[in-house]
Amino acid sequence: MKARHLIAVIALAALSAVADEVPKLLPFQAKLTDAQGASVTNGVRLVQFRLYSVPVAGTPVWAGEIHRTTVNGGLVNVLLGMRTPFTGVDFNQQLYLEMTVDVDGDNAITAADPPMLPRQIVLPSVFAKEAATARDSVKLGGADWSALLTTGNDPRADGAYVKTAKLQPGTFGTALLVDAAVTTPKIADAAVTDAKLAAQSVALANLKQEIINQLVPPGTVVAFAGPAGNVPAGWLICDGTTYARAQFPALYNAIGIAWGAGGFNVENFQVPDLRGEFLRGVSQGTGRDPEANSRVRAYDGGNTGDQVGSYQFHQFASHGHGVTLNGGIGGLLAVNLLGASGPGWNDSGDNYSPTGYGSVAVLPSGGSETRPINASVYYIIKY
Repeated sequence: MKARHLIAVIALAALSAVADEVPKLLPFQAKLTDAQGASVTNGVRLVQFRLYSVPVAGTPVWAGEIHRTTVNGGLVNVLLGMRTPFTGVDFNQQLYLEMTVDVDGDNAITAADPPMLPRQIVLPSVFAKEAATARDSVKLGGADWSALLTTGNDPRADGAYVKTAKLQPGTFGTALLVDAAVTTPKIADAAVTDAKLAAQSVALANLKQEIINQLVPPGTVVAFAGPAGNVPAGWLICDGTTYARAQFPALYNAIGIAWGAGGFNVENFQVPDLRGEFLRGVSQGTGRDPEANSRVRAYDGGNTGDQVGSYQFHQFASHGHGVTLNGGIGGLLAVNLLGASGPGWNDSGDNYSPTGYGSVAVLPSGGSETRPINASVYYIIKY
């Protein structure tokens, strides 16, 4: 028996290494005839298929597979590669398909069943190769993309990305980015500059609380020049108010109960009471606050001594005043002794009291406190 007509039609799913993840299948159709050219009788036949790189002899490049197929009008139609994958077969080279039919009908391919000659040339279909090439192009394989990609031709290389100059302004809008898509490792150092940020694009609401706390740490005290009703969100007036620790945990973690414990409830704490007060840096033992050890707490539980949160009362530094004497004789101070039996102050003679036996009163002056020139503000604290 011979094969006068063997028509091999190849339509592979892909022909390149890029597409190795999908199976390659080879549709095959042939007409079987006897030595006189008549079609082989209809029925079920056992047929073995193998691929070689040479027309005769040699070793198979594909071990092949056996199909039990139905012959109808001499035609057989099978799909090769379903049982034995074409792994490692290079379809870009010249290949030859060998077919062996179970001639003696013993339901096995043996030496008694000689291969049909000649082996048939296998040529990849043009459309199949073009399809594979097109798929490679889609995957950026085999093309020169150096003008577009930072790493040149291979988009799979580490750090490969499209050059910034090739992106139109506004290409990646917010709607095209999924949440958490742009992470720190994906942003090159110094890539996000002021010029790359649209006006008002980074609002406070877009910043994580950790970032806000780094910019202005909880516990920071500043002077606020507006009315109490305009104190910004995230700040409290320093008025000694008691708050629950759970209400402002970051602030509590920063200042603790240095400014007051808020009574007997261990779940509370107090903010500083800076109403009408001036601020002074903690001396830290430098001697710049000579009476630091006598500093007191303003509220129960607050700090005393040379620590943050302690207070001091009004005080003048110890000092003296000189007195200029106008008049007097021999160290005696001329004074009017009220109620004396001698002549009065306005009489023609003076009465004298020896120095040490009389006193001089310095009349008071000034107001109710010692203070520099000042202006009123609200002290507020970040929570």
